[in-house]
Amino acid sequence: MMEVFYKGRKHRTMAFGDFDVSNGSLTVKKGSIVSEEVATFKGDTVVLELRKKYIDEKGVLTQDIMFGSASAAASFVAGYSANGLLAWHVDKHVTLKDALK
Repeated sequence: MMEVFYKGRKHRTMAFGDFDVSNGSLTVKKGSIVSEEVATFKGDTVVLELRKKYIDEKGVLTQDIMFGSASAAASFVAGYSANGLLAWHVDKHVTLKDALK
């Protein structure tokens, strides 16, 4: 298990998670703050449904959610299609992709 974080560039988005190296899944942790908006992209319907169910009125995740990939988790948090290996970090200047090398 590898602890990771996602920090939005423009908004107050800040999420924390655990990346499972053995199967590539990523669990976004309760208390994470997601972006306010969701763009139109291939997975937007799923993101909107999950947000309706697990995000409170302040944009805070109410329970842990496991995603099958880092990219699915990043898209949920960011509100747009995102490359999870580049979006998630293990340190300020170290992406998940770099950490897995």
